[in-house]
Amino acid sequence: MNDSLVSVVMPVFDGARHLTEAIESVLAQTYRPIELIVVDDGSTDDSAVIARQYAPSVRLLAQAHEGIGSARNRGAEAACGAYLAFCDADDRIPPDRIQRQVAALEPDPRTDAVFGEIGEFVSPEVDERVADELRAPLARSSVRMMITVLLRTESFRRVGPFATDLGRGVDLEWLARADDVGLRIEPREGVVTYRRLHDASTSFRHRGEEDDYVRAARSAIARRRQTS
Repeated sequence: MNDSLVSVVMPVFDGARHLTEAIESVLAQTYRPIELIVVDDGSTDDSAVIARQYAPSVRLLAQAHEGIGSARNRGAEAACGAYLAFCDADDRIPPDRIQRQVAALEPDPRTDAVFGEIGEFVSPEVDERVADELRAPLARSSVRMMITVLLRTESFRRVGPFATDLGRGVDLEWLARADDVGLRIEPREGVVTYRRLHDASTSFRHRGEEDDYVRAARSAIARRRQTS
């Protein structure tokens, strides 16, 4: 394992429309060395074609469509870096994100991970009708979720892989397990991810459906009862 390498895992499923911008935001990082692993989760569009165009700067892995948890796990298993980050294929990250987070995490070996703030924007191609249905974008907010976290790869492996049956609840469930094993995850100021709001996003298509989050919360509660 390379002690200074940061591995960024980017799952994609039918995300060709925004994938180029997401990839280029990672490749534009001021920090080096960095590896970007794109996991094509059974896309039926040109996502794999786009990712392949960036070789060798991008490692492309492919699998049948199994969901974001499985795709993240595939990328994390292949990661060679001492540090691990996750980026969604429709988002973008500021060019100094990795540099800032490594600088915050590296000096203190007792800290397993740091997370930053998220900013949001309405995707430029969204028409006015759809834009009216989207919630107002956040200018910036401190949010503990996987797309704002940089963590030590060994700490990720202490917690274990993401659940593969919880859909949008994967972050909640994994972070609950991280808390259970005592991972130290510290907040830091500054936007580290710009989340795109658009009509093809999972959160928009499944708005009003909270089952994934409820199941993730119930899973965490049941696990803690078993160990108490």
